[in-house]
Formats: sequence, structure tokens, C-alpha cells
Amino acid sequence: MKERIIKVYACGVDFQHELGEVSDYTKVYSSPEDLKRQAPCWEECGIVELEVKLSKWIEPQDLFKNVKKKVAKKTKK
Repeated sequence: MKERIIKVYACGVDFQHELGEVSDYTKVYSSPEDLKRQAPCWEECGIVELEVKLSKWIEPQDLFKNVKKKVAKKTKK
């Protein structure tokens, strides 16, 4: 797996008080402009730039899982 680091942007208060601490989610944005358009609190909360790095896959990706299930059902008939 090739190392890949992605820069994302979040509300400063979400970063300080919610990221990794609450059962809900913290929304991240692809650019500061996207955050400003969608989160009007940015002027009070500030904006933080974060780097996201994949450490490992917990569950493997299977993009065709549902297709395989449907095919298996049809072949059993």
C-alpha cells in the first residue's frame, strides 16, 4: 500500500472538542473555501488544516459484494 497523506479542513472547535471524542462525526472539507460555504461558524470557530494518513484497512474493500450475492442467489434457483 502506497503511503498517501491528504490535507483536509475542519472547524476549529470541532477539532478541539469533538474529533475522536464524540460518537457523532466531525465533518471535514476538501478546501477552506468549501468549509466557508457550508459552515457559517468558521469566523468564530476558525479553520484548521489536518493531514489524514491511512494506517490500515480494518475491513477489506469489496466493491462487488452485493453483485456477488445476487448472482449466488440466482444460481441456487
